[in-house]
Amino acid sequence: MLSKFQHDLEQSEVDLHIKDLPVLVGEASLCVADDVQLHKYQMNVLNRFENGKSNRYFLSASTSFGKTFLIYEILRKMQYDNVCFIFPTIALLSENLLKIYNSTSYQWVKQGYKIHTLSDTELQEHHNLFIYTPERFLSFMDKHQELKFDFFFVDEVYKIDNEYLVDDEQRENERDVAYRIATQIGMECSRDCLLTGPYIKIDENNPESSIERFLHWGGMSFVDYGTLEIVGKQEVELKSSKKIKLPDTQTIINFTSVSKKERFKELVCSLVNNNENVIVYTATKAQVENYARELLADDLLPDVESENMGMFLQHLENLFKNKKGAQWIVTMALKKGIGVHHGLVPKYIQNEIIDLFNNGVLKVLISTTTITEGVNTTAKNMVVLSHKKGRKELKPFDAKNIEGRAGRFIHHYMGRVFVFDKEFLTIKNEATDELGHKFFDRNTPKTSVDIPFIDNCYLTEREISEKKWIADMANSGELPIQILNVYKTIAPKDKYYLFQSVKRMTEQEKEEMRSFISSYNGSKYIKKSGLEVIFDKIKSILPQQGELLKLIEIQRDRYCLMTNLVSVFLKQGFVGSVNYYINSMGVDEAVRYAAKFVFNTLRYQVVKYLGLFNVCYKYAMAQERNVETSEIVGIDSLLMRMEYNADTPYGRKASDAGAPFAVIDYFDKLYSHQNGAGYELLDEYEKQNERRIRNIVLS
Repeated sequence: MLSKFQHDLEQSEVDLHIKDLPVLVGEASLCVADDVQLHKYQMNVLNRFENGKSNRYFLSASTSFGKTFLIYEILRKMQYDNVCFIFPTIALLSENLLKIYNSTSYQWVKQGYKIHTLSDTELQEHHNLFIYTPERFLSFMDKHQELKFDFFFVDEVYKIDNEYLVDDEQRENERDVAYRIATQIGMECSRDCLLTGPYIKIDENNPESSIERFLHWGGMSFVDYGTLEIVGKQEVELKSSKKIKLPDTQTIINFTSVSKKERFKELVCSLVNNNENVIVYTATKAQVENYARELLADDLLPDVESENMGMFLQHLENLFKNKKGAQWIVTMALKKGIGVHHGLVPKYIQNEIIDLFNNGVLKVLISTTTITEGVNTTAKNMVVLSHKKGRKELKPFDAKNIEGRAGRFIHHYMGRVFVFDKEFLTIKNEATDELGHKFFDRNTPKTSVDIPFIDNCYLTEREISEKKWIADMANSGELPIQILNVYKTIAPKDKYYLFQSVKRMTEQEKEEMRSFISSYNGSKYIKKSGLEVIFDKIKSILPQQGELLKLIEIQRDRYCLMTNLVSVFLKQGFVGSVNYYINSMGVDEAVRYAAKFVFNTLRYQVVKYLGLFNVCYKYAMAQERNVETSEIVGIDSLLMRMEYNADTPYGRKASDAGAPFAVIDYFDKLYSHQNGAGYELLDEYEKQNERRIRNIVLS
């Protein structure tokens, strides 16, 4: 690596400044194992972990620091027994799972630990490694409340504070609530812990700040590498210059237009022709797709030739097209080496696009802020087209995180950032707000979800009164403690109201539920009238402005739209959901609508509220029949299907490994009967993925 750096330095015309010294990695190439190198600053963190003492740290570090890589070296050094890693997305969960099973550098992890990603998993007595999202972790802890961890890691910990970054939602994001609660519970039941995030600011001279109180509560030390850029950045503001010289090259770009759109196309094409890759940031999903169309419209980029790409393209072409043969924008862009990346592209397709980009098959990646959600990319160039996220202005944290995607340690020692929107630089150079934690802030209003987790000293008199009501309700037995303790992101009072409503179900409603449960568990037949009963019961506790309530209140023939959408998904999966919309709109819109429903509404909101209904139903029926709750059959299998698009442990593991939809279905069938699972029905891309994850699924 040192020789590579020396060669790059000799070829470069970059003037090195003091602020760029971290790029000089001569002293930052330290071996800790035969195939492992850490830079100096990673090593400084690793050395803080010592056996025989409390190791609890809050690490702020740049996007190129290598935080995730570091945690495995901490694990290797400390030889922890039970360990839990929290990542913000299923995509990152999948990335780590594949790394452990498929990378030779991580074989020791697989050999030393039983790996768990499912919330309903069988533990071994020692050496368990749990890899979860916050929601998955909370679901797991509902079933294992006495479990203790030796080490607890949380990535992207800034998500505990919804105000720290720009969010699409006007109200607080429920997933951020889950992050906050999961972090607190995990820290309470863990000996050592490491919380990490990029560019986090904490004023250690202000003991009254909420984050300082949180650090004190958790017994944590703050480790600040937030201003240290392991990979330096060169900013190029493209104002109205007629030409620019690419930093550290002899390449001159002569612009032929003052139009932002045209200059964008000329810049991207010049970088690609220079055999360099580039990430493009813009504000919205629609803009991502529109800029991809702009590059396609003039046929500016050559066709991509790759065997793997060919299989992937054929796979997408077969899945997403209308009766007239119109193709999805993601498919069309890939043919020209352009990756389209935003939150409504299915996760396994996102992962494949990132892999193709990092492997050099794709030269252009156009993205929203999804690129900052812990996605590991290797790109020398970042093009910034907007200072907004959606309709809102970026905050300094967001802007720094976007710029941080330019360059990557070992691959590039200097990243370039081309800025078309000067407001972006203004925002990026502003002081970052201090991270906050509402659980430790006396002045921040608390929701009913927050209150049970907060000490009285941070609550108002009204909030303390509500907390007492919750305790009294639990002591009275009006709400079984088993219901109170699950689904922690739903307010206790909402659990109480739903439980009372379920207890008051009419005989006809009870019969509808029994028939619905029997039909689904027996033959997977969906009786829509049963779904209607459930949605009728939960709608009174749903957020008033939420998408789920809106879909329940819209009627389609005899049933609500939500019932029809769920029924289609359960019968035909994600592709069926796309086809539900595709005849009334374009392919691009149909995929977006289906993705928004399946990934945002169904797998999170619907699973959560139907899960609570399920617990309430089983307890209410057990009380009525005077039997144990375990004797009551509920909708557990339905919930599993909605969350994973799978019915069996094989299918769920395949889902977590980021498998295509047909591969998940194949492993589902394989679990049930070893022969005739339908391998021959998979396309070549799906067969390739089946081979890649088989050892994960069958482990």
